[in-house]
Amino acid sequence: MSVLAHQGHVLRQARKTAGLGLREVSERSHVALGYISEVERGLKAPHPDLLGSIANAVGMTMPTLLRRTADSLEGRQVAARRRTASQDLR
Repeated sequence: MSVLAHQGHVLRQARKTAGLGLREVSERSHVALGYISEVERGLKAPHPDLLGSIANAVGMTMPTLLRRTADSLEGRQVAARRRTASQDLR
């Protein structure tokens, strides 16, 4: 999974946790609904200003988004190392 995909996943989780639909996030952030959908699917790399607007619209600060994205990436890497280590033991 790419960094963009992890970032999108974090944004989607925050949106759903906040009980918001794409339309509401679009209205709050002044970013096109289709573009937000592409960001959530990891297909677009938004300008930091747009990313901040989307993050704020789902109730998240930019530092929190970046930290959660990094945590998501680290968790994925740790899981991959564990799988590799367990396969080496076989």
